[in-house]
Amino acid sequence: TRRSGGSTAARASSRSAAQPLAARLRQLQSSGTVDAVTLPDGSRAPPSHQHADDTTIHTHTLDGGEAAISHALSPICAASASHLNLSKSKALILNPPSPLQSQRTASGIEIVAPGALVRHLGILLTTGSRADAAERLWQARVTAVAASVALWRGIDLTLLGRFYVA
Repeated sequence: TRRSGGSTAARASSRSAAQPLAARLRQLQSSGTVDAVTLPDGSRAPPSHQHADDTTIHTHTLDGGEAAISHALSPICAASASHLNLSKSKALILNPPSPLQSQRTASGIEIVAPGALVRHLGILLTTGSRADAAERLWQARVTAVAASVALWRGIDLTLLGRFYVA
């Protein structure tokens, strides 16, 4: 799940809420309220990681994610004037035990379909084929460049202007 402030003041308050949020998530994980993802060596993964005003919460189950939101994220957002941006929030299920029944969690966060692409901090995440994901990402980039070229093609630029665009 990702949280993002909407203004400079909100971003500043979300940065100041980062440590209390991380501490609360660790406390909930230690008490068993939020279930932990088990790493290959058998240790528990941290319940979250944060970068600027983005927070990613890691849980073993959707119920653990909902507990993290209701017992940590929501209270800290309320206390710090931050907010959960549902349009930017995604749930990526790595090994679903059965087909998912809904496309949203109870808190309204979109559950990404198996094989879909999610970009997080510039890194492509998928539960599908990496080769297919890389090809889709490449085709999206080619389409974006072609659209940019088409946009600039109709504008009469000097040689220097073309240099800057290139």
